[in-house]
This record gives sequence, C-alpha cells and structure tokens, in this order.
Amino acid sequence: MTLSAIGLLVGETGAGKTTVCTRLAGQALAEGWRVGGIITRPLCDAFGRRTALLAEDLWTGEERLLASLERDLGGPRCGRHSFAAEAFAWGCRAVEVALAAGPDLILLDEVGPLELEAGVGFAPVLEALVRAPCPRLFVVRRAWWKVLAGRLPLAPLIFDVEPGTRDGLAGHVLDALLPRLTPGHAPRRSAAPVRER
Repeated sequence: MTLSAIGLLVGETGAGKTTVCTRLAGQALAEGWRVGGIITRPLCDAFGRRTALLAEDLWTGEERLLASLERDLGGPRCGRHSFAAEAFAWGCRAVEVALAAGPDLILLDEVGPLELEAGVGFAPVLEALVRAPCPRLFVVRRAWWKVLAGRLPLAPLIFDVEPGTRDGLAGHVLDALLPRLTPGHAPRRSAAPVRER
C-alpha cells in the first residue's frame, strides 16, 4: 500500500495555525472533498482574551468545550489550560468515525505535550491516524514537531505558519496534500451532513 502524504502545520501559539486549518477545511469541503478530524478554536471574552478552547468535529459540525482557562474541567492540565477528559474521548471517537467512513483528508488540531509526553488527550487515535490511508494534517507547536515527526512512517511535509505567511497557506497545503483533479474526475461526495462554512 502506498502511504498518503502527511503534513505538519507548525507554528507558535497565536501564529494562525487554527486559522489556516479552518480555511483549508472550508476550501476542501467547498471543492467536494470528504474532510474529517478535529479543529480546536479559541473562545474569547469581550476584551479579546482567550478563555477556553472549543473542539469541532469536521465530519458532523458538532462542537464541544475542550478546555478552559477560567475553571477546572476535571481532566488533564497543560499550562494554564484545564481540559475535559470526556471532550477528548468524544474527539477521539469522532476521528475514528471519520476514518471508518473513508475521508479524503483528516486534520488534527492540535498534537502537543498531552499526546506526545503524557499519552493523554488525542493520543488514543494517533496510531490510527498515522496508519490511515488518506492524507493527514497534524497541527503542532514548533517545540513539538520533531517529536511528532519521529513517530511518523514517512517524512512529513512541513508547513510553517507565521502571521505574515498564513493568508495564502491554506491553498498551498491543500494542493500539496490532495491530488489535483483531472477533467472528468470529481472527488467523492461527503457522507457527512452538508453544512455551510
């Protein structure tokens, strides 16, 4: 079996990794590709300060509170974030459902010390994602990308995200991970519910 491309979207906190992921998923869905996985977006207060993280299942559009900076959610902690263990379990199940349905692309935002050092968070689905037959994109902070790359079966494509480069990056990543369509060929239509982005 030929292994599909693996990409790492690498950048510091606040560089725009999730922005690129969200744009990439929206563009891929608009082109008819079947996209699964989890995107984690910050929630902010009225002053623009991050207060929590919300996880979205790209296959269904369902969302869950993943972490809080303001209250204890009872799960693992990383830095100032308190995570909800049940939200990680839900996210892992969401990834498994998407993988079983046969996506064209799967995203995981984000892989970090919880998964790579503590073995929690999205760690239970990492091996399945590594072995998946479809292209995969992992979001990872700069300090952790080499650790993640060392666990992959092939050299990943590295996409650096910085505030000055993020605007055109989604299309570039999509072009690198998914094959270009030839005339008369269309991607498989998603079995997931159709939703607006």
